[in-house]
Amino acid sequence: MSALIHVLIGFLIGIAVSIPVGAVAIMTAERAVHRGFAAAMAAGTGGALADTVFAAVAAFGVSAISDELEDHAVLLQIVGAALLVAVGWRIARRHSRLRGPGAAGGRSAVGAFLGAFTLTITNPGALLGSAVLFSALGPLAPEEGDIGAALTLVLGVAIGCLCWWTLVATTIATHRHRLPEDWLNRLSHWAGFALIGFAALILLQLGIQQLV
Repeated sequence: MSALIHVLIGFLIGIAVSIPVGAVAIMTAERAVHRGFAAAMAAGTGGALADTVFAAVAAFGVSAISDELEDHAVLLQIVGAALLVAVGWRIARRHSRLRGPGAAGGRSAVGAFLGAFTLTITNPGALLGSAVLFSALGPLAPEEGDIGAALTLVLGVAIGCLCWWTLVATTIATHRHRLPEDWLNRLSHWAGFALIGFAALILLQLGIQQLV
């Protein structure tokens, strides 16, 4: 199978793992609304990198990493939930004015990148989702030991993720000035509490698992 086909398959997988609305999507949208394209892309790129790492684990069949993540799944989810609460509370309390395009500071961009990366990498469900998608490829999956095919597939995933977050960041950042500023601040409050809600769901799920 040609490298181009593997890149295309990876691209579609990258889109598929990025589309579901979750913590990174809310975080990226909030950054796009208040800080513009650059800050939103920083967050999106952080999430894309974590998804690409999971894609690499699935494509290369790195069982040691996968087993390690599974062994520490509870701890990772607790860390992820705590981070969601911290980020969500900070966003919910924010009363900021719109900044011009590209106005995000370097520190803000790095924080957005690291925050989105950490939120995704501490989510074992993201690894499971990638594993399911890769296992569903059947004969389209790279043959065992075919490093070149696996690399092109992972490259396609990275491109797909980045294209999706570029579309999201561009669309929201372009149209953000059409909304009144008080509405934008309300959206920030809702986004923050939504992130805290995600954390509550994670902890509730963990509690149910411990009781069962």
